[in-house]
Amino acid sequence: MSIEELRIEYKRRFEEYRRKKVELEHKIRLLRDDKEKIERYIEEVRRGAPKLRIEEIGKEFGVEIRDTFVGRMMLLRLLRESMRRVDAELRDAERELRRIDECLRDGITCPICRGLGRLTKSRIERMEKIVKEVLKVEECPLCGGSGKIRDC
Repeated sequence: MSIEELRIEYKRRFEEYRRKKVELEHKIRLLRDDKEKIERYIEEVRRGAPKLRIEEIGKEFGVEIRDTFVGRMMLLRLLRESMRRVDAELRDAERELRRIDECLRDGITCPICRGLGRLTKSRIERMEKIVKEVLKVEECPLCGGSGKIRDC
C-alpha cells in the first residue's frame, strides 16, 4: 500500500471513529435514562407500590402480575437483572468511548515507523579492504516524524 493510500485509509478510520463516538454518546445517554428508570421502579416496588402500579411496571417489562406478593418478588428480580444488564452495557459503551476519545485525541501509532517517527535504512559500502554498514535515518513519510497519525 502506498503512503497516499495509507493516508486515505487512516482518514476513513478517523471518520469512522467520529461517527461511532456520536453513536456511543447517544447510546450512553439512553442507557443512563434506562438505569434511572429502573432504579425508580425498584424503589417504588420496594416501598410497596399499589397492585395497579406493579402491574403497569410488569407490563412494561413483559410480565403479567397476578399475585401481588409473588408478583412483586418476581418483578424485583426482573428489575435487578435488567439493572445488571444495563450496567454491563453502560460500562462496555463507556470503555469503548474512552478508547475512541483516546485515539482521536492522541492519534494512532504509525504502522510504518512503529511510533518512532523515523525510518532507518542501511546499506553496505565496500572500499578496497573495508566493508561497512552505512545507516541513513529519514523522517517517516506517513506520520511526518511524530510517530502518531492524528485526525486532521
